[in-house]
Amino acid sequence: PFDIVSPSPDERLVRFGEPIVLGWTPPPAGTTALDVQIVAFDLASGTARVLSCRSSDPARGTLVVPAELTAEWPSGEGAEAQLSMQAELATLALPAPERGAISHAVSLILQLRP
Repeated sequence: PFDIVSPSPDERLVRFGEPIVLGWTPPPAGTTALDVQIVAFDLASGTARVLSCRSSDPARGTLVVPAELTAEWPSGEGAEAQLSMQAELATLALPAPERGAISHAVSLILQLRP
């Protein structure tokens, strides 16, 4: 339905501590929001770092993560990372007495090389 174009799916290279340009092709028609998440794992310490945001204008096609948000993130040997993007296609509010909503979405996951 849509593709991740940046970082390149062929190279999957990302440098934490530098601005990261995230890019995608146009999402499916009717997409109301795009949730983006980057997770980095430090295998040596067993810790993870998570950055997530919601683009209310998914047709824009890009998002830049400022360098300072990932400056302390693990990289190199013993580090793993992944990028996920979820295009929300529809949301249905749950009737009372339930709370919350059910959403229909399409997700992409890209393993990264930090």
